[in-house]
Amino acid sequence: MKRWSLAALALLVCGCGGQDVDRLGRICSMTAGKFTDMAGGSHGKLANGWDAVCGAISETTPEARVAVRLRWDKALTNADIQVQPAGPGVIRLQGNVIDAAQQQRAGEVAESTQGVEQVVNELVIGKN
Repeated sequence: MKRWSLAALALLVCGCGGQDVDRLGRICSMTAGKFTDMAGGSHGKLANGWDAVCGAISETTPEARVAVRLRWDKALTNADIQVQPAGPGVIRLQGNVIDAAQQQRAGEVAESTQGVEQVVNELVIGKN
C-alpha cells in the first residue's frame, strides 16, 4: 500500500501542469502536516527540512534551492543557517555553525546551486 501511494505521488509531481499547482500545494500541505506529526512536531529538524522541500516546490528561487540543499546536507547537522537574497543571483548566509568546516561547506553548497552567482557568507563560528 505504501509503495503504491509513493508511486502515485511521484507520478503526480512529475506529470503535473500549470493547472495542477493548487492541487499539488494542497497535497503537500496535508502530507507535511502528517509528516510533521510523525517527525516530532513542528520544531524537529526533519519537519523543518520537509517544510523547506514543500516551499521549494512552489518557489523556485535561488534562496529556496539553497535552503533545501543546506537543510539536507549531512555535513551541516546542527548548523543554524538562514538564507536571504542579497540581489540578483546573490545569496546571503547568516546564522551559526559549529566550526570552520561547516562554514566552508555551507558556502560551497550555496555557490554550486543553480541560479547563484555570488555568496555573501556571514556565518558565525562557534556560537549556538
